[in-house]
Amino acid sequence: MRQLFLVAASLVLLALSVPAVRADDYQPWQNPNNPSQPGDMQQLVKQLRQLIYKAEKAKAADPNFLKDLKSLADSYDNPWSAKVFFDDFRDGDYLSNPPWTVSAGNWRIVSQPISGLQTGVQVQQQSSNTYGNNQDIAGILNSFLQPGGQNQNQQQAQYAGISTSVSVPNAFNLHFEFTAGQDNQRLDLGFFRANNNGGYFLSYTPTAQNGFTLSRVVPGQANQTIGNSGPLNIGGDRKLHTIDWKRTRDGRMTVAVDGKIMVDATDTTLRRSFDGFAIGNSGGFYIIHSVTITGSPSS
Repeated sequence: MRQLFLVAASLVLLALSVPAVRADDYQPWQNPNNPSQPGDMQQLVKQLRQLIYKAEKAKAADPNFLKDLKSLADSYDNPWSAKVFFDDFRDGDYLSNPPWTVSAGNWRIVSQPISGLQTGVQVQQQSSNTYGNNQDIAGILNSFLQPGGQNQNQQQAQYAGISTSVSVPNAFNLHFEFTAGQDNQRLDLGFFRANNNGGYFLSYTPTAQNGFTLSRVVPGQANQTIGNSGPLNIGGDRKLHTIDWKRTRDGRMTVAVDGKIMVDATDTTLRRSFDGFAIGNSGGFYIIHSVTITGSPSS
């Protein structure tokens, strides 16, 4: 059925792109496949994109119609087809298979109220919490890369951090399942580069003006807020919530919470792959049920 939709869209576009506007620029599309043996879904989407590009260049169809066709192609395209990382903590061990490294705080596997990796940090007053400032992501990143760099007692009391070393393509898709307590202060998720070479971080701060904030950390530069969600508090209901953080090859990032897009922003500053994924708790109670990362093979 999906193939029929895309084939129909291609035929409509072909019908509209007869060389009536600029015959010297547009040439009719030739199907490289044997009609009796059509290509798979990804090949079909690729061909449709090529056709759209030609029509745009030749101005052979209405721009709004071409935009709709792009959206149709996007809905059937999966740029994150490569499996990169997965852990649902069902084996009861977060130190191996795959391994996580604790940089601060206490982490443990639990089975109730849901199964997963639990972290709890007593909520501090904003002024007394080293990691309470929404702009202090560089300090959080440094704690991942240099565990124990601050006073360990202070870390244990005010912050919990954990990370895993995994090569993540620049175009990625994070699916994060978790529960959040009622009076939580802040949770950070981030893709980082080794040797303190920056990364992207997503911060959930239910008590702040913006519930979700997407930021970029680059050495030698001020931390840059890329996008935010407005007020949002999803804690305290003991329900499983999902975060889907996607980044495309052209740098567009969207963050969907329980299926609803809350952040939509583009940044192309960091173009290479990442060396790891990290989770930071700056105050509150969380259970991470699962972490799934997929990526684009060509990014």
